[in-house]
Amino acid sequence: MAEWGSGSVRTGGGATEAESVGGRGVAVRVRDRIRWSTAPARQARELAALARWMGAERVLELGTNLGLTTAYLAGDGRRVLTVEGDARLAGWAAAGWRQTESWGRIEGVVARFEEVVPGWCAERAATGSGSAGAGAEPWDLVFVDGDHRSEAVHRWVGAVAPALRANRGGERPSAVVVDDIRWNADMWAAWNRLAAEDRWDFVIDRGAYGVLVRHPGVRHPTVRVALRDGLRWDPIPWGGFGNQRTFAG
Repeated sequence: MAEWGSGSVRTGGGATEAESVGGRGVAVRVRDRIRWSTAPARQARELAALARWMGAERVLELGTNLGLTTAYLAGDGRRVLTVEGDARLAGWAAAGWRQTESWGRIEGVVARFEEVVPGWCAERAATGSGSAGAGAEPWDLVFVDGDHRSEAVHRWVGAVAPALRANRGGERPSAVVVDDIRWNADMWAAWNRLAAEDRWDFVIDRGAYGVLVRHPGVRHPTVRVALRDGLRWDPIPWGGFGNQRTFAG
């Protein structure tokens, strides 16, 4: 299969920007993809719990991979728009979704991010309605997991931020989840720059991934969160951190 992003540490990196634009990819074995790139089930459950806690209805996923996290995110009636650059990988993901009750709520698109994401974001940021992707409603939650280069992470987080529901006057919080923030020094530096941006009301550092939250009226510095059994986010209230409790997983 083709690898359009940064690849994995084990394979020594993936396509460069020039290779990606030129339509070439780096070959990655399926079993290696499963072993190195698929988010652990615990993390997928955490993200589904986060979406439920937020009251999220619309989710964008950048990087479908094998679609396991996608299926979790589509639980509880949520609609997920997910994009994957490798057609075979997207096909395997879709085959898996057909075995779940979430199948009808997932829209999978085969494309490189630069081909579709800017247009989706512009449409939602401008009007919040239209024809592309799950009704073109603003997103409540965006999961960025398709390109582990700092420049690309900044590009896509910057693109999706104006299309979040909280930035369109929504009452509920919105969030961008950045996966693999400790992947390497480049990703760690990228995460710290993103976390320092004024556009976010607070951020959550979960170790393997980070959460950038837009919630008008709530401001707090970086919060390190340990989750009980990986499923409970509720002891940290969205309404404010004056009585924040710290708890262990």
